[in-house]
Amino acid sequence: MFAHHRLVASASLGVIEVTATLARKGKGREIDPSMLDNKLRELDEDWTRFIQVHMTMDVVDMARQVAQELALRGADAIHLEEDESAHLTFVASDRELKDAAEASHLTLIDPEDQEASPSSLTENV
Repeated sequence: MFAHHRLVASASLGVIEVTATLARKGKGREIDPSMLDNKLRELDEDWTRFIQVHMTMDVVDMARQVAQELALRGADAIHLEEDESAHLTFVASDRELKDAAEASHLTLIDPEDQEASPSSLTENV
């Protein structure tokens, strides 16, 4: 899925969320079993190449503060804080999360944006 990008980082929670999304799509028959298997295999391969940003107690404390200040869902607060702490480019399509990233002055990429190119995902990383 991300093989064409030179450098990608993800919060450890991200790989769990993508796995869950794929599993839900498989269960709901939005994707067929062979595509699900392929996407999960691609995710496993991608994850080994990612810079993996793991949650620390400092991130937990800061994410709680961000969740309270910006009224974010818990997982969104973790992603936002981990990227902010590591000075990464933030990738999101969710409007609420994009607004929070912009309010936090993070560099933001929306993969659903037609103007986002593969090279833009590595800027400021």
